[in-house]
Amino acid sequence: MITSNHSKTWQLIRFLRKTRATAAMEATSISGEGALFLVRWLLRLLRTAALIGIWNQLGAQKLGSAGATAAQLGAYTVLSEALGDVLRMRTGMEFAFFNGSVALRFLRPFGILQQFAAECLGRAALGGICFGLPLIAGAALCGVHLAPVSGSALIWFALSLPLAAATGLALEYMLIGVGTAYGFHPYTVNNVREAAFGVLSGAFIPLALLPTTVAKVASLLPFASQAAAPLEIYTGLGDPRTLVALQLFWTTTLWIATAVVWRWNREKLVLYDGG
Repeated sequence: MITSNHSKTWQLIRFLRKTRATAAMEATSISGEGALFLVRWLLRLLRTAALIGIWNQLGAQKLGSAGATAAQLGAYTVLSEALGDVLRMRTGMEFAFFNGSVALRFLRPFGILQQFAAECLGRAALGGICFGLPLIAGAALCGVHLAPVSGSALIWFALSLPLAAATGLALEYMLIGVGTAYGFHPYTVNNVREAAFGVLSGAFIPLALLPTTVAKVASLLPFASQAAAPLEIYTGLGDPRTLVALQLFWTTTLWIATAVVWRWNREKLVLYDGG
């Protein structure tokens, strides 16, 4: 029994080391892109400033009808951009299967899905340190109130954020698995996913500002559990218990669906001359 426990502990340590090494490699490769990733961050900064300006221009009366304040929406927008890489969880797996570069990953002593997940963590860590933290600090200096609405909200947020990342990663794997099995072009998968995420996730436009019927439907979909849930909890725009319960449901459901999809389409991949 002791030997078994030591073996499991060693396996966990090896897994964490592989994850850390893969994440570090991805972060290094992104930083080597030159000014390209700086341009992306600049565009996100401009979007943050534009949205905060819009919330302030709408006025208390219009925002009050949506159950929000300009201060809440300002904090919501800043956190959304600062945590953007965590909330989006993009792997690029669809292009790796399309161009065949995924074949090289099979030569590494690390699972395919784990490799893409570790790379996501690397991008999120780099973005959080080099863009997210300066954005939060700069926004606070400019008068955006970023403190959580309460201590309990901060605890719920700490629980909700990893669930949001897990939901987003499961949804990513499931959609790409279906797209790969049926031979959809990666741009098709990417465009459909981005369109749905942009409108229904609440990452850019809070769900409270959408038409009532659209907001109610969107709040029940996995895209909202991927992005809006932790932001609403932190800023006091949603009930933490309901949001976390919905996240748990979608995380469990999507990971089960992902396992089924990848098991089902294993022999259908174009890479292996599948149908």
